[in-house]
Amino acid sequence: MFVGLAVLVGVVAGWVSAPGHDANALPMYRATHTLILNPTISTKVFNLDQAALLVTTGAIPQNVATKIGSGTDPAKLAKKVQPRPNVLLGTIDITASDTDPNFAVALADDFAQALVDDLSHDGLLRYQTAHDSLQATVDSLQAQLDAFQPPPDPRVPSAAKSQYDALAGQLQTASAQLFQSNAAGPPQPTLTTLQSARAIIASNGGLKAPEDKPARAALLGLLGLFLGIGLAFAAERLETRLTTKTSAEQALGLPVVAEIPTLPSARRHEGELMTATQPSAPFVESYRGLRTMVLLRALDQAHLEAGAATPDAARTGKVLVVVSPGAGEGKTTTVAHLAALLAEAGHSVLVVSADFRRPRVHELFAVKSAPGLTEVLGKTNPLPLRSLNLSTPVKGVKLLASGAAVDNPAPFLGATVELMRGARPLFDYVIVDTAPLLVANDASELIRAADMVLVVVRARKTTLDACGRAAELLRRIDAPAIGTVLVGASDMPTAYRYYRYRYYTASQPPSLWQRLRGGQASDDGRIQRAEEEPPRRGRRNAEEPADLGPRRSARKGRRRGTSAPAPPAWVDEVEAPEEPEPSMAPEPSAAGAPTNGSNGPHSDESLAEFWQEFKERR
Repeated sequence: MFVGLAVLVGVVAGWVSAPGHDANALPMYRATHTLILNPTISTKVFNLDQAALLVTTGAIPQNVATKIGSGTDPAKLAKKVQPRPNVLLGTIDITASDTDPNFAVALADDFAQALVDDLSHDGLLRYQTAHDSLQATVDSLQAQLDAFQPPPDPRVPSAAKSQYDALAGQLQTASAQLFQSNAAGPPQPTLTTLQSARAIIASNGGLKAPEDKPARAALLGLLGLFLGIGLAFAAERLETRLTTKTSAEQALGLPVVAEIPTLPSARRHEGELMTATQPSAPFVESYRGLRTMVLLRALDQAHLEAGAATPDAARTGKVLVVVSPGAGEGKTTTVAHLAALLAEAGHSVLVVSADFRRPRVHELFAVKSAPGLTEVLGKTNPLPLRSLNLSTPVKGVKLLASGAAVDNPAPFLGATVELMRGARPLFDYVIVDTAPLLVANDASELIRAADMVLVVVRARKTTLDACGRAAELLRRIDAPAIGTVLVGASDMPTAYRYYRYRYYTASQPPSLWQRLRGGQASDDGRIQRAEEEPPRRGRRNAEEPADLGPRRSARKGRRRGTSAPAPPAWVDEVEAPEEPEPSMAPEPSAAGAPTNGSNGPHSDESLAEFWQEFKERR
């Protein structure tokens, strides 16, 4: 997301900021007039930077505009001129730019001359004032001398002769000063022209952003790409949640045995057992890979137990406890789909709903959560175990529901552990759904009877800290963890994802109950039933039994305050079972008092008796 967002922002910014490029636009010309400082003036005395500033500010642009005429705007002229002083060389380059080469030359020369005139104005004014004063003095003295007609006799001393001699001396002095002033001439200008302006076509050399929109958008998009990659690496370093398979393995210290992809529309498939509705979906195929890993690990354990020649080696079933660090990480979904796929492979499976606080696995199998373990193992008015109905719509899968939710399931955990151990000879696999590992201690108690433990985590939700704490807890209780299931994995190779989603084309698969009732999928994905007439979907006939069906029963149960969730969308219609399944334990004692300590009302002897009876009836 960081990379994509940064590229998008760069492309949009480049497209918006580019002025655009017109193919018919006239070329731009540049003309530079170079001024050099008078060698008789020290650069330490004269400030070239201030002189360059005067080029585009003050009276110079106005003077140039007045000279050009035609109502020219001085501000627009100043924008076309760029002065560049060089203090080391004592020069100022005045560069003018315009599409007309002649106007560019004239503009550079006019601004240069205006700067020279402005800097020389004060010196010329002082010179002219002094020259005019001397000239006036000479003229005045000459006029006074001319007034003596005839001139007084130089041999005869007199007052007139003294006055005449004084005026003659003053005239001689003033004339000498005027002669020197004329000989020196006006003061030299501070800056003189080193090279006049010449027009050349402006080149695009150097680092300059392209002006056309596609080029600038591509350039800024490339910069955004590099920036986004850097942000992505930084975000990965600072990420506190699982994001990839590698991060899950490092955080838990367990191999990832299955990567479950994210559903395209998770809300639409919520509460759906996809092994029945979409058996070829990539989501289900990922769980088939998990099934293979479980079967291989169970085979390895069977070989080890057979070689050990221990009393446990005779058992045939394996108890698999599925845990997760927190809630909402896919643990219950994993339990339901793994159980269905193990049954698909021909194995008998018992699902034990041992999440007594928030049970949900029964919803995926479209059965009721009560009565269940809490009603059977309760101390007050316990139900007989054989009154429980273990059947599910999935062939080969039995479900031992948890019953009504309780706040403190501690009294039921010990008996649940005994039930898990007692189910080994009757089922190939006993899969246990538990409460989150870090939320309650239930899972730690149930792991005592486990042959295998699966840890389910969800990418971008499970934190690294939670994984570390869960791994530490599993090591502390010496749990037989076989690996991690990463839900919502997003770092699978692109070709792998493409193969999965392209290979498994989606024709409408038959629903679970359509398969159970003998329906077969035709080539176009529709269901052809064995009966000639399809079942009716409308109003029931008067002679038909008033069966409420699961949905109406669920609504009725909610009105009565019982726990009976409506079946998910993949269940079309439910037929009542011909006879209830056998119970999970014998009748409790008449007194109803626990005979197995505080963990439950059932002893090892009664459990063994029940399992033998259940095996015979099964």
